[in-house]
Amino acid sequence: MVLISPTVQPMKLLSFWLLLLVMATSLHSTAASPVIASPILQRREANALLKWKGSLHNQSQTLLSSWAGNSPCNWLGIACDQSGSVSNINLTDIGLSGTLQTLNFSSLPNIRTLDMSHNSLNGSIPSQIGVLSKLTHLDLSYNHLSGPIPSEITQLFLVAYSLSQIKTNSLFNSVFELESEVT
Repeated sequence: MVLISPTVQPMKLLSFWLLLLVMATSLHSTAASPVIASPILQRREANALLKWKGSLHNQSQTLLSSWAGNSPCNWLGIACDQSGSVSNINLTDIGLSGTLQTLNFSSLPNIRTLDMSHNSLNGSIPSQIGVLSKLTHLDLSYNHLSGPIPSEITQLFLVAYSLSQIKTNSLFNSVFELESEVT
């Protein structure tokens, strides 16, 4: 049996509590500090969106006049997560006209919501949309999109999607049920 003198025991107890306090404070500051998206990722996201904007019809480019520079978090219809990475694109019913073909989805790895419904987008849905592994909400309804729904969409973990009013060919039925709205 080890005997501890009465003066040593309170010092050890105080040291123990100080150590716990330091550990708890550092753990809290680590958990509370948001991870900042790298400037390279932010530039890549901005460049992908600006390139897509440049492919749209002139009137649509004017509608997106706030899209300038390397900070998309302040642009119309764009929301970012705590790290400063693009997480939501909501361009519902603003009159966009053009295609999705030049939108580089792989440059937008943190997208959770993509809503471009009620516009005049045409062409097909690019199969590259399947790289959006964090996408949970997709709404491309009420546009002028046509062609098959890419099978890559079935690999996404969508909580909600709407692809109604898309003119498709017979491949549509082999990929999706005719009900395109899930909630």
